[in-house]
Parts: sequence; structure tokens; C-alpha cells
Amino acid sequence: MKMTLTDFKIINYLLDNDLQNYKKMSKETGVPASTIYDRIKHLKQTGIITKMTPQLNLQTLGYNIFASLEIITHDMKGVDTLQQKLIHKPEIIGLFKMSGNYDLLALALVKNPSDLEELINKTLAEKEVKDIHGNLAIHTYKFKQNPDAIKSD
Repeated sequence: MKMTLTDFKIINYLLDNDLQNYKKMSKETGVPASTIYDRIKHLKQTGIITKMTPQLNLQTLGYNIFASLEIITHDMKGVDTLQQKLIHKPEIIGLFKMSGNYDLLALALVKNPSDLEELINKTLAEKEVKDIHGNLAIHTYKFKQNPDAIKSD
């Protein structure tokens, strides 16, 4: 879908701000409130905007451990089976099929070391898993679901 300059203004505003009201957004972007409403509706219908949700301070909620788990399976058939098991685990916030030294990359967010150990042990117990290599984040410099800005072509 080709996006307009107005669409980019709206999306970039929403990346940094919540949608408190259309009037405030209109004042800050220079786009009429009625246009903002119509464009957001259109961006949702076309699937560009999938959700408008709050950004949480996960550390305040007690989620202090971020880990990447590099998972090696016995064979590539096991990747598809294993991903179906892992994708619904609430501690797994990202799951990627990889090429290279491992088959799956699972990004995990947990409250404490015991939760991480339990996740690793349960994952290792899956018959498809050959090995897991883990990495812990010791400091977060940047962690965002969305990019800071969307640029037009």
C-alpha cells in the first residue's frame, strides 16, 4: 500500500505518543482531527496499524531478566514442531527461525533466574531439542517493538 505524507505524520506521532485525543494530535501534527480519524481507520483496515496498545515499563512490573535462547534441533522437521510448542509460552516474547549456527532464536522475558531456569529446562525436555545456548542481557540500552520513525520512500 502506498502511504501518504499524512499517514507518515500520523504513524510517527503514534510511535512516540499515545492517542489521547484527536484535537491534541491535530494541533501537534498540523493534520485536521477528522483526517486523523479517517486515516487511522484506513491504516487499521489495511493492516498497517494492527493494534494501538500501551507501552509498559516491564521492569516496574518485575520483569527484570531478558534472555536470548539459541536453540538447536535434531532436524529441520523439529523446528516446525517445536515452534508450535514455544510460540504460546507467555515468557517467549519473540521467536525466529534462523539460518546459521542454530535453528530457532527465542527471546524470553522473565521475572527471576528461577523462571528462566524452568523455561530452559522445560524447553530442553522437548524431544526436538538437541541443545540450547543462552545469553543474558546485563543492561538494556534500547528495546522497542516499533522503530523510532517510519520514513517515506
